[in-house]
Parts: sequence; structure tokens; C-alpha cells
Amino acid sequence: MDMVLTLKIIFIFGILMIGGLAGYLPIFIPALHSNKKILSFGNCFAAGIFIVVGIGHLLSDGNEAFRTTLNNDMPISNLLAVSGYLLIFFVETQIFGSAHHHKSSNQIPKKISIIPSTIDKDILLNSDKSQDLELPSTQPNQASIIPGLFLTSALAVHSIFEGIAVGLMSSNSSVITISIAIIIHKIPAAVALGIAMESIKKMTYCILMGIFISSTPLGILIGIFLSSLGYTLIQGIFLSVSAGTFMYIGCTEILPQEMEKDSSSRGKFLAFCFGCIPLGVFLLFFS
Repeated sequence: MDMVLTLKIIFIFGILMIGGLAGYLPIFIPALHSNKKILSFGNCFAAGIFIVVGIGHLLSDGNEAFRTTLNNDMPISNLLAVSGYLLIFFVETQIFGSAHHHKSSNQIPKKISIIPSTIDKDILLNSDKSQDLELPSTQPNQASIIPGLFLTSALAVHSIFEGIAVGLMSSNSSVITISIAIIIHKIPAAVALGIAMESIKKMTYCILMGIFISSTPLGILIGIFLSSLGYTLIQGIFLSVSAGTFMYIGCTEILPQEMEKDSSSRGKFLAFCFGCIPLGVFLLFFS
């Protein structure tokens, strides 16, 4: 087994473990949802890596794959990258709409209200208007399952493309760089998903969170399979589409939602610069 494949397998288990901790630990320690400043900085740092990797690694490798296979310089990879961007944009805005996870991170579902103990239950039962009143339920609000399901699906779609990009990489540095960015981004994404699903049953919570956490490792396995086929053209297509999804994640999904918050905008900008500038310089001179 070569080193690149070994790294991919290591990151499969690493993403599962770290994503699981971020997604399931808040069930037992709800206070983990309260402080999001560090997660915001990490998200902006990951956005910088996503943008640079999308342009410098994925799009570049996609162009090279098409140039080698088709023997021409047509900008097919660039057009496919735009298609990948539009694909994720369509999925998240038109199919899943308001379930976008960064919006959901600031919209914690309201708990079901309980009838005040000062109200006499006999009055409620004997009142002529009692038929218009509903006794409160102590069960989780099942209506919140739908947005949680949409949100999980939206996250899973681009997580699979993230994983495919890792699975297609052929160098140690690219696998490590992309995987680290994915892990950093997956922590706040899992926390945001957990916040959106606070009011549903724990079993449903665990299933949906498991789908989200396992989507990236599934994408890595798909990428490894595609890479093993040896078809350069297929690899170029998926690399180019993944480049567009990375651009969407960094430019449209993370940065606008993080920077619109009033607090620590300068620190978030510096975190973003720290994520993209050093890696960009490295790719410029050593890639």
C-alpha cells in the first residue's frame, strides 16, 4: 500500500472520529454549543484553504487531465468548475432553501412551552373553551425533523464532493492539505447541525448526524475508486467539479455568513488570510 492511499485511509477514520466528537458530544454537554468564536475563526481559516486548494490544486489538476487526454487547451475544466459551483448553489438554495446550515446556526429551535403551574388543570378540563386548548407535549417537536433532514442532505451533498477531491489526489501534500481543511470546517458544521436539531428525538438526531459525518469518508472512498480506474478524463471531470464546490464553500457558504456577524470581523479576516496566503505562496513556488 503506497503512502498516499495510507494517508487517505487515515483521514477517513480521522474525519469520522473528529466529526463524531463534534456532532455527538453536545448531546451530553450542551454547553459546547454556547461559545462559537473559536469555531468561527476556524471556519474562516478553512475557507482560505478551500479557495486556494480549489484554484491551485483541483482546477489546475483538472486542466492538466483534460490537456493530457484531449490534447487541446480548451477551458473545459474551468467550465466544469462553474458547473460544480452552480450545482451546489442550486441544491442549497432551490432544493433545500432555508435549511442552509450557517443560517441555522443562529436560529436555535424554540422549545415547546409548558403550561404554567399556576393554572388550575380542572379549569382547563371543565372550561367550555377547553376544546380549543391543547395540552402541551413533553415529546420533542417532530415538525423540526423536516428542516433537520433538509439541512443534513444539503451538508451531505457538498461533503461527498469534498471527499471525492481527497480520494482523487495523487500527492501526500494535497491529501493532507485538503483533509485538514475539511476537518476544520466539519467541526463548526457539525455543531451548527446539532443546534438545528436540538429539539428532535435523540435517535433521529444520531441517525441524521451519522449521515452527515459519514458523507465525507464515503466521498473519499468514491474518489479512491475513481482514481483506481485510471481514466484520466473521469478524474479531470470530478476534479473540476470539485474545484467549483470548493469555491462555493469558501466564497459563498462560509465567508459571507461569518463576516456578516458584527463581532471579531478583523480577527476572522486575518484567520482567512492565514488560511490562504501561506498555502498560496507554497503552491506558487513549490507545486
